[in-house]
Amino acid sequence: MEAPSSRASDTASGFGAEEWLGFDLRAESELRVEVSDEIQSSAQVRLARGTAEALGRELALDQTYDLRPGTRLGFFTWHGCRLEVRGMFQVPPYVADETPAPMVLNLHSVLQRQREEARRLPRNGRSSSAPGVAIVGPHDSGKLTVAATLAAYALRHLGARLAWIDLDPGAGFGPCSRLVAVPGSLTMVSLHRPLLALEDASAFERPLCWHFGHLQSDDNRKVYLMLVEAIKQQFSAWAEQVDAKAATAASSLDGNSDPNEPGLYNAGYIAVLPAWTDTLESFDLLEATLARLSPTCVVVIESERLHALLRRARDTHTDSSSRRLAELVRIPKSGGVVPRDISARRRERSMRFHTYFYGQSRELHPHPLWVSSADLVLYRVGGRALAPITALPLGETFSDQDTAEIEILTELSDELLHAVCAVSQAAEQDVLACLQTPFPSALASALAPPERDATNEANGTNGSSTTLQPIRVGNSAVVANLLYAPVFGFVHITAVDRYRSRLRLLAPSPGKLPSKLVHVSSDLRWIE
Repeated sequence: MEAPSSRASDTASGFGAEEWLGFDLRAESELRVEVSDEIQSSAQVRLARGTAEALGRELALDQTYDLRPGTRLGFFTWHGCRLEVRGMFQVPPYVADETPAPMVLNLHSVLQRQREEARRLPRNGRSSSAPGVAIVGPHDSGKLTVAATLAAYALRHLGARLAWIDLDPGAGFGPCSRLVAVPGSLTMVSLHRPLLALEDASAFERPLCWHFGHLQSDDNRKVYLMLVEAIKQQFSAWAEQVDAKAATAASSLDGNSDPNEPGLYNAGYIAVLPAWTDTLESFDLLEATLARLSPTCVVVIESERLHALLRRARDTHTDSSSRRLAELVRIPKSGGVVPRDISARRRERSMRFHTYFYGQSRELHPHPLWVSSADLVLYRVGGRALAPITALPLGETFSDQDTAEIEILTELSDELLHAVCAVSQAAEQDVLACLQTPFPSALASALAPPERDATNEANGTNGSSTTLQPIRVGNSAVVANLLYAPVFGFVHITAVDRYRSRLRLLAPSPGKLPSKLVHVSSDLRWIE
């Protein structure tokens, strides 16, 4: 029930409320809020009575929470409450009685029992027994909301450490991922407390990011699956570190404490996979991703067809290693999910680029710097930049679609302008040593600045008259080293000076780049 107010009105850009609007919620209902997309828009919410939660995290009584522009959020109550909101909204806030929250809580109860069972195992068996959850479903089905809620419920238990894995390079709206990465990347972060918003920077630690360089996971299937394998290996190492810290902390308490029952424990992972597009190719890639990720539970949002396909694939799968097959759970789509069209997704991605360099409220100050090509090794994966596969005739594909070849760029070109690049954490000396072995003269010429051309200088052009061909590297050691390594961060190419053989970069921090190895995105451009 809504309390009347004289300061609420409909505007051209949505619904505005200058004073607090009150909503009395019954048990197991939720208040759905859609904040206006306008940059200057803002909204607030507070809990006046009872108990409520957002994304699985409980709200504090009489505390005001700020909501950013474009926020779509549901505030759920188990026992009834009164919520108050004010600000600019896309549509008037409303109360809904049908919500999948009870099903999400039931799923959490099953997962938590598995976590408790894993804690009772000897240390060498805990990491492999912690539950891994994969969230799958079509576009705009509420995957992130379900994943964030499951993560919050798991982190309510004291000592839990949970890995959040974002495997969708195109969306990038996952918790914390927009703070540590740009679109076209895959991320893994360690969560230690529930999130209040999808940009809650204080809730995570040890962020790791791998640069894919495409917005669609099927733009380079082989490279994408290699990155999934790299993330799974990194998760295994993280889980072993958590178990080791837990055993050390427990043994240091007192002599009577049981080292097999530490307060700190590994709660597994929650992974959000790319949207299923209802095609055979999309399902094949999804199935291959799940095979490499090896989750213990697969949560299917909304799609009965996808659930049936996964169940059939699981039932017909012959597992010679006697590995436990993943449980399949289907959860209906929430009525509060707001579909986004292509233009909305483009705006969101552009805002994510902006957020990475400038912060959510322009609190960050990136630094421009000129870098000589001699101080960089520019490379890209899979050869030339590929057009979207949907642009090809039906049934056609690129000849180098599934290659994992590294291409070293031997000259600066105008195509690099506005590209967003990743600075790799790969072992620089090992990679350079492998590169110089087969073609030292070619690499030397690639890293050297071009000779001054009097004709070009007189004509006012800034290009070199010599065109160098890119160097393709098929060395498996180099490919694995560059692909499996996470990245330090990202830079934006804002100017290309071909005459002086240098680039102007926009970097998050001042000073020299931490590595010469720079991964040029194949199809990612951002015009500020």
